[in-house]
Amino acid sequence: MISLTDCKDMCSATSDELEAIEIGGHVSLIDACALTYDADKTGQNRKALQFMDNYLRYVESHDTADGKRSHEVHETINHFARGHSLV
Repeated sequence: MISLTDCKDMCSATSDELEAIEIGGHVSLIDACALTYDADKTGQNRKALQFMDNYLRYVESHDTADGKRSHEVHETINHFARGHSLV
């Protein structure tokens, strides 16, 4: 049996990226892992970025730490975009 840890280790996203996809896409963590597992080959990177953008919008509307959390999510999105093909 494959564990959630195994799935997270096999996908191409960091824990922060997976969290943003999970929350922004209203999907389970295992679905976030599956989305990013082969995203460069399947063209799912834009969908993952859309989910992360949804999460960023949520964070920006609820950020009470002087924008600190929003900045962290921006950095997470930038990291994902730099490391994955968007074409």
